Amino acid sequence: MKRHGESPPAAAAPKCKKKRRGRRKSKTERLARLNSVTVSIDTLHNVLQSRSSREWDTAQSLALQIGTLEARTVVVRVILTEHKAPKAAAHYTKRLNVRGDELVAVFSSGWTISPLLLARFLVELEEDTLAIRERLQQFLWPWVLQLQEKKEDETVMKAAVHLMLHPTASDDAKMYDKKERARKLQRALVLQCLQTGKLLYFVPMYARAFADQISVDSVNVAVGNDEEKALLRADQDKEKELQRREQVAYRVENVLRLMWPDARVTIFGSSVTGLLSDPDDDDQKPADVDLCALLPSAPHFRQETAPLVTEVMEHLSIYFLPDRTDETEHRIIAVTGARIPIVQFWDPSTDLPCDLCVNNVPALWNTRLLRWLLYGGVGAHSSERKRQLQHVRRFCDWLRKWRRAKGRVVSGAVSSYGLMLLAIYYLQRISVLPVLDCSAYVVEDEVSLHTLTEDEIDKRLEAVEKKFILVNEQTTKVRDWLALRRGFFRFYACEFDYEHTVVSLRTGDIMSKTSKGWSRRNDTRLCLEDPVETERDLGMLCSRRALNQLRCAFTHACIALRNVDDKEVKSAFSQPDVEVNLLASWAYEEDTDPKLSICDGAGASLSNASSIDSTTPTPV
Repeated sequence: MKRHGESPPAAAAPKCKKKRRGRRKSKTERLARLNSVTVSIDTLHNVLQSRSSREWDTAQSLALQIGTLEARTVVVRVILTEHKAPKAAAHYTKRLNVRGDELVAVFSSGWTISPLLLARFLVELEEDTLAIRERLQQFLWPWVLQLQEKKEDETVMKAAVHLMLHPTASDDAKMYDKKERARKLQRALVLQCLQTGKLLYFVPMYARAFADQISVDSVNVAVGNDEEKALLRADQDKEKELQRREQVAYRVENVLRLMWPDARVTIFGSSVTGLLSDPDDDDQKPADVDLCALLPSAPHFRQETAPLVTEVMEHLSIYFLPDRTDETEHRIIAVTGARIPIVQFWDPSTDLPCDLCVNNVPALWNTRLLRWLLYGGVGAHSSERKRQLQHVRRFCDWLRKWRRAKGRVVSGAVSSYGLMLLAIYYLQRISVLPVLDCSAYVVEDEVSLHTLTEDEIDKRLEAVEKKFILVNEQTTKVRDWLALRRGFFRFYACEFDYEHTVVSLRTGDIMSKTSKGWSRRNDTRLCLEDPVETERDLGMLCSRRALNQLRCAFTHACIALRNVDDKEVKSAFSQPDVEVNLLASWAYEEDTDPKLSICDGAGASLSNASSIDSTTPTPV
């Protein structure tokens, strides 16, 4: 108790803190001061003999005191090779600032290490310590080449490669970062394969790593006046070209009626669907005029029409022979050994090449089906629907241009008609186009030869039930053709299941190969159902090798269309222009076999009148 008159005690003077001289030393530096050792490489080796992390911290501090690259790399090397501790080695690699070329030099200095142990170490390294490109060029790529040449123990090497591309450790807190680095390494490996033309079987395996690099979000597109006029003008030009080709059909019909009075000649193929080559492209020959002669008085179909086709050829040769008898290019030829026999000739009035088949009812249905899908039939009244179909047609036009630019890499796997079916299947999956099945109405008999017309087919197509797979999507958004292009390549490079799925336009459900009876053990070939002749597999001519090259081309396009900035991938292109990069030629395209190429024309693919299956033509 404070007494009256007493003064309060004086406040204690604050203690003066001793000023710290320099920065606070780390644990390892303090440990190094406690150990009175001579700082040398031999000292490092002695300290590193222990398995104690405390001694390893001491070795790290000593290496920093020595200050040489050799001292720092000794710590990493001993911990990794002698103590078999890849995670700890990666930890000290970062703390000792050994990175890039310095780190690569450590493993190229002549000392031996198991590839699997090295892979475990590399997986732990962060990207700023060793870049993805260096991991590929210095380690992964040489390993896979050695595996191909079988120069090393395959079991250990395969395990190392697999670990690099598929790091596993579910209890690791840094697992997400490791998997992300693995995806980058997968993308770098795919790019290396495509650019070198080697080990192309890796491309389909790891193309999925590009899936999250491509945006396919729907875009509400407002078509400008100039673009809208250009699209309208393109449609008008196609209609004019169709009318010109209809005149060819009219002339051929008049000639055939001199022998078959009930003959009717109809155009089918790209002339009708509007998917013709650009007439302004000087490098392209004019597309064939695909003609089908319906002869009710001669009700033969498919291969049975071979004798009839020969008669037609002999009859046409009287009226369509070229003026110059030495002009071998314009000869009239009967291809009677094909699945659908045809007559090949040139129309002297228009100088257009023509392919004429007889009683090919399925080809007429296929053509009208594609035209209905691309133009929407009589129900395409809304402005949004018309705009969407304009973008669909523009996308399909570009896709055919891409196929021509890629040559045998694509044409060796699918015909232009087959590629259009792939495009339509994708557009159905995203509800841009509806699913419909008209195969039940296709009948090959004498009655159909009398009654079948384009109007009759169109009425049937209008009456067929149609549905969109994603009901709420098809009415609300217009996807521009660039978004459709990105989605198409991502779908077939990264998402489509080639091993189990059939491409079928007739059903909204996924059709399995097993349900069609088209499955075989370990079968990854392309199965492409004809939408009219449903038992016909258009992918039958696509070999495993041809399909692999096609998937390489799909992946190449994915890389060019990526919307994520990646220095490793960006450096692969010499041009900033996406359109140039899409059509650029890479080394994987050089590994082609001319025997893999199949027919190019849409009409020829519809009738399968390919010279692959033909016998020697009969010239006139």
